[in-house]
Amino acid sequence: MNFWESYCNKNKITAAAFCLAVLGYVIARYTASRNVYLTTISSGRSNVKYADTFGMFVNTLPLKIEIADVAIKDFVANVAAMFNETISHENYPFAQISQDYNFAPKIMYEYQRGVVENLDIPKFMGVETFAHDVSKFKLAARIVDKNGVPCISLEYNSADYTDDFIKNLAKSFNIVLEKFTAQNNLPVRKVSLIDDERAKILSTFRSNTNPATVGKVYKYFHEGFEEQAAANPEKTD
Repeated sequence: MNFWESYCNKNKITAAAFCLAVLGYVIARYTASRNVYLTTISSGRSNVKYADTFGMFVNTLPLKIEIADVAIKDFVANVAAMFNETISHENYPFAQISQDYNFAPKIMYEYQRGVVENLDIPKFMGVETFAHDVSKFKLAARIVDKNGVPCISLEYNSADYTDDFIKNLAKSFNIVLEKFTAQNNLPVRKVSLIDDERAKILSTFRSNTNPATVGKVYKYFHEGFEEQAAANPEKTD
């Protein structure tokens, strides 16, 4: 069991809900918004009468995550409660929600650990997967198993995102996941997306060695720029 699964067991939340909270927070920071809208999928089998029935019952579900001024543990608990509430209404037609509320998010979240690998159907020969070149969504975030270890897999439309952007997004997800488990009582909005090494580098940018300006506070950014321009008119950079 890995460190964040232990966290989930201790706090009595599902790993799917925890990863959703992490993803929602990362997206909120990237978009500078307190509200994140995305979708997920459900098996459509919460009703016991469908438990042993062969067929396709998968449905798309809308999700809204709010980044409130609460501690990490409360934020995760709120997301988990919202996730469970959403699943309880999994039979409601998504097309109807889209039509009634103009709900059309571009990000899909899927928790797929063990969905395909652990199939146990009598006389079932196996599953054959196929690759496709076109992403169904602008961004799809999937939690999957890779060599027995959970990881995030990001599928994206290259017309909307670059490779470097997606790599940084995945790195931010892993950083926030670790910080959520390590700093449970920290206000969630204080969680940084950068690791300790990059934070140390950034701290050097704030150093001020000019005796004339040490401790001086400017109300606006351009005031400092204007002062430097007046003091050094010959400089062009």
